[in-house]
Amino acid sequence: MAARGVVVVAALVMLGQTPHMESHASCLGAAILACGLSACAGSPASPPGWRIEDLFGPPAEAGVFGDFLAARYAGMTGDRQAAARFYRQAHVRAPDDPATLEQAAFSTLASGDVATAARLAAAADRDVLAGAMFAQLALIVDDLAAGRNRRALIRLESVRLGMMNEDLVRALRAWLVAPDSLDPAVDPDLQPGRRNHAGELAYVRGLILLSAGRDAQALAAFEQGWSSGVRLPYATAVYLRLLAALGDRPKAFVILKGLQAEAGLSPEIEDVAAGLAAGVGFGARFSTRQGMARTIHALSGDARAESGPELAMLHLALALHIDPAFELARLQLAQALREQGRDADAVSELRKIRGPSPYHDHARAEEAWLLQGLGRDAEALQVADGIASAARDRFVRLRVADLYLELERNVDANTLLGAVVEQDAADGRRDWRPLFARAGALRKLGRWQDAEADLVSALEIAPDRPELLNFLGYAWVERGIKIEDGLGLIEQAMANEPDAGYIVDSLGWAHYRLGAYEEAVQILERAAELTPSDPVIADHLGDAYWRIGRVIEAGYAWRNGLTLKPEAPLEASLRTKMASGLSATGATMTADGQAIP
Repeated sequence: MAARGVVVVAALVMLGQTPHMESHASCLGAAILACGLSACAGSPASPPGWRIEDLFGPPAEAGVFGDFLAARYAGMTGDRQAAARFYRQAHVRAPDDPATLEQAAFSTLASGDVATAARLAAAADRDVLAGAMFAQLALIVDDLAAGRNRRALIRLESVRLGMMNEDLVRALRAWLVAPDSLDPAVDPDLQPGRRNHAGELAYVRGLILLSAGRDAQALAAFEQGWSSGVRLPYATAVYLRLLAALGDRPKAFVILKGLQAEAGLSPEIEDVAAGLAAGVGFGARFSTRQGMARTIHALSGDARAESGPELAMLHLALALHIDPAFELARLQLAQALREQGRDADAVSELRKIRGPSPYHDHARAEEAWLLQGLGRDAEALQVADGIASAARDRFVRLRVADLYLELERNVDANTLLGAVVEQDAADGRRDWRPLFARAGALRKLGRWQDAEADLVSALEIAPDRPELLNFLGYAWVERGIKIEDGLGLIEQAMANEPDAGYIVDSLGWAHYRLGAYEEAVQILERAAELTPSDPVIADHLGDAYWRIGRVIEAGYAWRNGLTLKPEAPLEASLRTKMASGLSATGATMTADGQAIP
């Protein structure tokens, strides 16, 4: 029974039925399954009358099954590269099975490795390849990247890549036959049943027409794409420049103003706005390769949004394989890597985006945050400092300011946020977020009255935001001022977010400050259940326990707070309380280290 026991345990590990294990368990499980399953078949350790084939078929099939389980587990634990490797190994064991080729190609593409997926597909039998949609797509994209357009066109005209890729196949083919004969199939008006990508296809048609020098027709296509409500940064940028080039600058500026009011301008659109204001001409048109990369990006947007980082990685990697200078796709690829837990790989991708790219500052801001997440604070601050003063993009300034706040660079955060607030006032923009962030910096700098003024101003803009209501209400309660008013604000915040641990804590602390200790304990216990990792909540709960005579439980709560990595002032206060209790401290400490009665 020993061999069968190993098989069952390994299978359970692969399927996630055992207690939590580190990600390297996928390698251990693979070793057990890929080697053990096939090796134990017919071995002396096998019990009499029992064969591995009884569970998994012949030894070769057992090896494939082991690889699939190992790949599945690696994917479940977030190790996409290991998953791709095991799926490829399964295909090597079963080269005649289209399913193993398809899974190997898909997982390899989803890990971001188009070249390996293409080599895998190129080595496959033609009949096997015909049943593997993503393997064929990898070959087509690899041909396009290498300039083998004729071969790619032959593949596009002969393959069947399924309904999800039908529009993509038609659009890529159109790029390859333009400008000689623009394929009318990319025009959604000629395909009454195809409305899923109407706006995106209109933009693609506009880019193709533009590359063929048919500017007036291209403008009509861009108008159609714009009217559909689709907002692709690169297509919008071209549309605005084309409007200006064809003599309709006023309309371009009206669109810019509308975009600014809707959600702000993307880096590419900011660049266009600056160029239009300076009277810069149209600029270069997209090449066929650049256009095809953007076509893949445009027609896969819905799938990326709905399916998460795996399919996002696949499509972004395909687009970048054709055009490595497609910086929006690279920025989004870094985000997908981050969502997969591959922060170091994300940093490497971001470092490929260099000036004078409009995405340079965004890439540096994201790089700084990733470095901070990796525990490399000094490097993170060096990157942030490099763009803080020069960044013209408001979003970048806010990202850097948030990082400064996270790393206790409060003076720098206040300076940067002050510049954003001033610019907002000059532009007539009403946004509570920079005021809220600056209030946090000012509080930590001991400038409470200035912080309070920012919070009041922010609430005038967004009177129902729970974080604003809670911040101001908690601050009043914590300082022993306007306690009843503070309690009212906190209760209003609770009505909006009843299960937010930090707001429940504020409510409990308000009752504590009002002397209602028994009620405070009940509320603070719930806060600790909702957010068990917050040292401030643990501190408050310990204080409340102490006030009602539950001294031992108070000690446990304070000790727990110390394990949760509190900031230095709170850590010192917790240690004093553990040594002497509240009676010896004479006061309770605020979150920023100030004593209150």
